Amino acid sequence: MNAAEWGRLIIYLGAAGAIAATVLFALAAKQERWLLWARRAYALAVFSAVAAFGILISLCMRSDFRVVYVANFSSSDLPWYYKLSSAWAGQEGSFLLWAFWTALLGLLLIRRLRRYEPLTMAVYSSILAFLMAILTKQSPFLLYPPSEVPPEGMGLNPLLQNYWMAIHPPAIFIGFASLAIPFSIAVAALLRKDWDGWAQIAMPFVLLCWVTLGAGLILGGYWAYVTLGWGGFWGWDPVENSSLVPWLVITGLMHGLVVQRHRGGLHRSNLLLALLGAPLFFYGTYMTRSGALAESSVHAFDALAKGALGLVVAMLLTYTVGGLGLWLFRLRSIPAKQTAEGVLSRDLAFSLGIIALVVIAGLTLIGASMPIISYLIARQSSAVDISYYHIANAPFAYVMLLLLGLVPFLSWRKVDNADVFIQRISAPWYATLFIGLVVAFASYFLRLPVAVGVFFLMLLATFTILSNAILVWRLAKRNPMSMGGYLTHVGVGLVLLGAAASAFYEQKAEAVLTNGMTAQMFGFKVSYAGMTHPDEEMGKDNAVRLRFESLKGDKSFEARPVYYFDTHNPMQPRRVAEPHIYKHALYDMYIAIGSDGGGVIERLQDPGKTLPIRRGETKKMGEYTIHFKNFQIQGAMGSDDMSIGAVLDVEYKGKKTELVPVAVFGRGGKPAKLPGGGEVAIFADEINANERQVILHFFGMPGQTTMPDHVIVPVEVKLKPLINLVWLGTILMMLGGGIAMRRRFAEILQEQQEPVAEPVATGRKPKARTKPAPGVTGGH
Repeated sequence: MNAAEWGRLIIYLGAAGAIAATVLFALAAKQERWLLWARRAYALAVFSAVAAFGILISLCMRSDFRVVYVANFSSSDLPWYYKLSSAWAGQEGSFLLWAFWTALLGLLLIRRLRRYEPLTMAVYSSILAFLMAILTKQSPFLLYPPSEVPPEGMGLNPLLQNYWMAIHPPAIFIGFASLAIPFSIAVAALLRKDWDGWAQIAMPFVLLCWVTLGAGLILGGYWAYVTLGWGGFWGWDPVENSSLVPWLVITGLMHGLVVQRHRGGLHRSNLLLALLGAPLFFYGTYMTRSGALAESSVHAFDALAKGALGLVVAMLLTYTVGGLGLWLFRLRSIPAKQTAEGVLSRDLAFSLGIIALVVIAGLTLIGASMPIISYLIARQSSAVDISYYHIANAPFAYVMLLLLGLVPFLSWRKVDNADVFIQRISAPWYATLFIGLVVAFASYFLRLPVAVGVFFLMLLATFTILSNAILVWRLAKRNPMSMGGYLTHVGVGLVLLGAAASAFYEQKAEAVLTNGMTAQMFGFKVSYAGMTHPDEEMGKDNAVRLRFESLKGDKSFEARPVYYFDTHNPMQPRRVAEPHIYKHALYDMYIAIGSDGGGVIERLQDPGKTLPIRRGETKKMGEYTIHFKNFQIQGAMGSDDMSIGAVLDVEYKGKKTELVPVAVFGRGGKPAKLPGGGEVAIFADEINANERQVILHFFGMPGQTTMPDHVIVPVEVKLKPLINLVWLGTILMMLGGGIAMRRRFAEILQEQQEPVAEPVATGRKPKARTKPAPGVTGGH
């Protein structure tokens, strides 16, 4: 057996192991003697997922084009890191990556579950079983028949040949895989009727999910910013939204668990949110992999095989109906304790924030689903405009930002006195108003655009940053492990402030450059200085050289936006364009070819004197008598070295010479030298095989004048102020989430070192493990 055949066998072995683990863990919930066998079966599933993924990586690294998947997504000329990326570039590879992380995270989960292990792992193993079963239907190890093995692979999509895309999928798939953990623990809690114990176990895994999924979203957004050329990092694409929605739900769950920990409430909503995260991603999987979004998303995969798609639908229905059905069945048993006792309390602020997050998630889900909804209603798929997301979500974003700014000054378990509360918020609030007045006056005198909604959003984001920064500063000196949440809120404020400023105050300039013609843009004289590659637009990784010379004598630079035609498939060359980003502390200068990076460079060449001629004809061109004898074809039809020549008898001043100008498909041509000086050429797109006709182009004949070649380069430059706040904010968000995750894992480890306690009786408040963190009013 070869490696691919071993891979297919191991996938079946993994599916069997995961199914056996599901059954044995369920039996272990009743009889502990099955637990050891359940763990062994799960270990078999883990081994299979890891081994299968390792085999696929090995096949990609070795460029084994006997395997269909490798031939479709890799090629022998790729550097090793892009060969590695090709292992998850396609449907099958990404499903295997998902199964790989799901299997490994299960090992971490088992170590932390203790009494929750049998029921939780029964549910969790069943999800792994679904993934392995899908891979039996959509296998990455299919082989070509020996006679059909291609000599070379199709290669990796040039847009994916970016190191951010090498990191983004592994990161975000950890997040996707970890969504199954709170779901599985919540199901176990419902079955056990343990309304509080599950929250402490789930909290660090919810944070793990939040951090990894969030990091994946950010990496994907940054890849879009530096690669796609339209100047943004989030386009509200249905595929992007299908990842954002579960992340928003998990964010709400994370805050709900904090309330449950401190106030003993929100049992019902927390269980519901834990049960929604994974099914929402399964729904996103269906949307992005069923072909339903093929017309409305640039990120959607091709449609899955029928059997695999059926399993995705079965997985979606099983966990959605099963989870929500169990929650409804237990609803009356779940405690419904009121936590908020007044307006000025942290309890109420948290509850309102969770509602705002869930509403944003719901509105975004409706927008993302519109292609499917519109098709079901009108049999025509259509997506909503981006403005829908801005208009629908803006009011709830305002509420969320206001709450983020107020929370550091509110207390748990009591209603704050209004005068005391106003005194607490006075410093950041007055600072925010002062900054707002400065911005308003600056906008008036500098004639900047004004929009009340954007200004209000930026004001609230500033208030959020200042309020939480005060608490971060205090906690950093006394209890740094408690500042994770507040540091994350500072990051959220920075992201929204940077996003609003860079989009609303963005300035744009466009110009068309040619040889010797310059343009003035944002204080620079811009000129075209040629291409970086000798083969110009046909050369891989070619870039356009644009000189930016400062009009004030400051620093000048050369921008090099990438622009070339990928000819890996010579019959369908693909245009590849990436922007050049000139970084400054206060802004980015985003330089792209054409509007939103979609421009096309044109070459105006001297067409010379032309002469249409059929095979067998004799015609005159100046002092030359031309007789077209025949075609001369070399290379296989459709190959990248196929060429067609025109065999000509040329008579000049009484002397006959045979000339063969050649057109090479996808590579221009080889003109023939004329006696007496000059050249004659033919071009592939002007050969009419049906009419047996070519068009001869004559250049530089005696007495013929020549026009120099011209290149027309459309250039678009965007000045994006404060965009770097977005990247700084995302770093702080992930750093804060990482600190909070470390703290919660330490707490659960501390709990496991204590004697095992019986499940907490229904409705009783759990024993607090740690005191609230010190701060203005106490940490969260």
